[in-house]
Amino acid sequence: MFKKFTTSLSKPPLTIFFMRDSWFKIILYVIFVTFLMTTPTLIKTIINPTMDLNRYQEMQSTIKTDFIVQNAQITDGTLTFEAFDSFTFDYFNVYLGNHDLDSNSINFVFEESDLAIYVVDIEIDRQSYASLNLENYDFSSTDDNDIVKLSVAIKKMYEAQSFIWSTEVLATYFLSLFDYILISLLMATLMFFFVNRIPVPFGLRLKLSFYLTTVYGVIQLILVLFNATYLSFLALFVVYIYNIWTYKSIKIMPKGVI
Repeated sequence: MFKKFTTSLSKPPLTIFFMRDSWFKIILYVIFVTFLMTTPTLIKTIINPTMDLNRYQEMQSTIKTDFIVQNAQITDGTLTFEAFDSFTFDYFNVYLGNHDLDSNSINFVFEESDLAIYVVDIEIDRQSYASLNLENYDFSSTDDNDIVKLSVAIKKMYEAQSFIWSTEVLATYFLSLFDYILISLLMATLMFFFVNRIPVPFGLRLKLSFYLTTVYGVIQLILVLFNATYLSFLALFVVYIYNIWTYKSIKIMPKGVI
């Protein structure tokens, strides 16, 4: 597998000799490359399972605009309020009071004496306001220090849930796997319709594409390491170049390839 990996990166025209691989080998190869793509995320999460900075900033900004609640406060560790309220950031919901929870999201709920977390109406964990440094808090406050105090409490609750970061790692993996398969399928389709001087069945072109998409996975890995994922379009462009390079290098299909 490693030899195919290095060949796909350094000598893409030679990947035509992998076209007869079984689909089982292809699947294992795609799983391997996708795992490589997501390794930085996995390592980062294991070493430091904290809330992503962008997510934290989004939460803090949303609190300022959507979660300033009048006549609601925590006094000596007990919450009192007159009306339910909520806000959403990313795929998380935060509620003031346990009321009509979203069954499709992770829900943080400010209850009488604890901040609780629910998934599909099932309670996962709860922590007292005292443990979150929210023993006294006024939800109507717009002071930046108070907004930070509330944000940090939710962040602390978030980071205490191992199921959240493990789920996110799995989600990252499967999204990367989906991207890899989609790009391979796209390239195989483009080559099938626009580079058809050699009669290669679509199934074999797709197998070839899975190997040629290796470069996409490696570039994505590099971009993540250097925090430059905004350049992801370059990876797609390089995959296209690899496909064109490989098909243009085919003069006569070696015996036994098809």
